[in-house]
Amino acid sequence: MVSLWNGYKTWTMQSVLTEKQKDKKEAQLNAALGAEDQIASILRDAGIPVFLRKRVFVAEANHNREIDVIAIADKVLVIEVKNWSGSVWRNGFRWYQLPPRSSQPLEFEDIFSESKYKTESLRRHLENDHKIHLPQEQEDLVSCVVFTHPNVKLDPNTVANLPYVFNMNTFRGYVQANYAPLSSIGLSAAATHIAKSCARWAWSLVPVLGAAKPEEHLLDGSTKERIHMALDSVRTWDTIVLHNGTLIHGDVMAVECPSAACAYLRHHLVGIVLRWSDPSLVGLVGSLWNGTAGTVELQLSDAKKKPKKKEQKPRQGDGNVLFPIIQPKSKTDLMQVDRILMKRAGTPRAEPIILSNIRSIELSRHMQANPKMVAV
Repeated sequence: MVSLWNGYKTWTMQSVLTEKQKDKKEAQLNAALGAEDQIASILRDAGIPVFLRKRVFVAEANHNREIDVIAIADKVLVIEVKNWSGSVWRNGFRWYQLPPRSSQPLEFEDIFSESKYKTESLRRHLENDHKIHLPQEQEDLVSCVVFTHPNVKLDPNTVANLPYVFNMNTFRGYVQANYAPLSSIGLSAAATHIAKSCARWAWSLVPVLGAAKPEEHLLDGSTKERIHMALDSVRTWDTIVLHNGTLIHGDVMAVECPSAACAYLRHHLVGIVLRWSDPSLVGLVGSLWNGTAGTVELQLSDAKKKPKKKEQKPRQGDGNVLFPIIQPKSKTDLMQVDRILMKRAGTPRAEPIILSNIRSIELSRHMQANPKMVAV
């Protein structure tokens, strides 16, 4: 009976939380992150490797700077994404945005200078930490700013005429003119060359679109591969997705699961996989049968996969820990609830997030890319 009741509670709770509305701040954050994903999709469609939200350490500032999108094409595109709506213009080193239905413009520091600063930080990281020589005069790394909102209006005299500043349409056109794999649509090699030449020529005729003209290819395959491997080892945010789609970014500090008699620090975790039943009648029947609407798999570092004597953790054959999601009896007593401890982006302290409230978790891959970072 207890098993049936937990199956019903966990299935019902995930359905209820799925319908919960995001607040305004959460909706804005999700829109900004969705804009970065849109940019990544355009680049991936052109066959370009993409890295999102990488955090590059800046020694002189003693903290990390987050880069929205990094693309490894024939040069490295370092992309700042702005999901602004309304009018955008520039006066000297100050940028302004007039949102719709607003009479007072918002003022910002020079966005392009900030983008270039991040680009130089990435260059120094690649050269100093990974010994990848990228001469500044060759412009192997290019700073880009993309305004993604469909209702943004870039001032043609102060913003849209800047090199490597785009809206979504001009960015898509730039990528297609320079990198799109036209051979994938059935063109022969000769036709592909002609088509790309025509695309580049058409691009150069349009004043706004032609602000960033195609340049000669600079990065060879070996250098691009080394940059790819280097970026794999750069940390990004851990991401938690709640049942209603709310995204929470930050650093997972630990997982504490009293129901499975286990707790692990972040550096012992390679991944956290949550598997939920379908929110349908079939899913409800399965949840009642299994006694839970979902399971959690803690994928551990090699050092933690070997079980200790007399431990009570529910181990699998590969040494990872697998256990059912338990709906807490009381959310006020967090010490008895399975939970993730996470330090959200921009906050100094870790806070608990109840495990049964979470749809999925994606951990930064920097530890898998660099096994030396995984603690014993």
